[in-house]
Amino acid sequence: MSEISSETASETTFYRHVPRSLIGDYLRALFGLGIALTVFFSLDDKLSIVGGIFFVLSLLFLAFGLRTLRQQLLRVAVNDEGIFTKVFGTAALPWSKLSHVRLRFFGTRREHKSGSGGHMQLTLKGDGQKLSFDSTIEGFPDILWHAARAARHNGLGIDPSTAGNMLSLGIEPDKETRRPL
Repeated sequence: MSEISSETASETTFYRHVPRSLIGDYLRALFGLGIALTVFFSLDDKLSIVGGIFFVLSLLFLAFGLRTLRQQLLRVAVNDEGIFTKVFGTAALPWSKLSHVRLRFFGTRREHKSGSGGHMQLTLKGDGQKLSFDSTIEGFPDILWHAARAARHNGLGIDPSTAGNMLSLGIEPDKETRRPL
């Protein structure tokens, strides 16, 4: 992706994960990694099946911690032309090239019906790009609003699960709604 020009910067909204929203994930990664490594290094036979299990667990918790760091470093820019991300590299998805929108809810059925708990993940595909956003990122409703508008404009079909999840956030998949701010 080319950098966002200064001419469009005034029309562009920037989002990121608020660091305090990631504290729980950092603590889970640190706690899990600490326990797994403590057990692994306390074993006499590190090449045993138990040693292998705790070594793999430590790698999984390390990967989770690195994923959380990636979320903290993620920067998202949204404007009428497209969505742009920057972490270690940059990616751009022009709205005119959007070919797939998917919004999934992760949590219990009770959390989904009550609207409390759980989280959503938005996946956007097009122009050789696949971008995913967790609902904990600030501006998630605005990102979703832009994606729904582009999907309508591009004539994309929205699956029933995605449509229902959009409606639960107050965004109509089939007709124009006010932009959330």
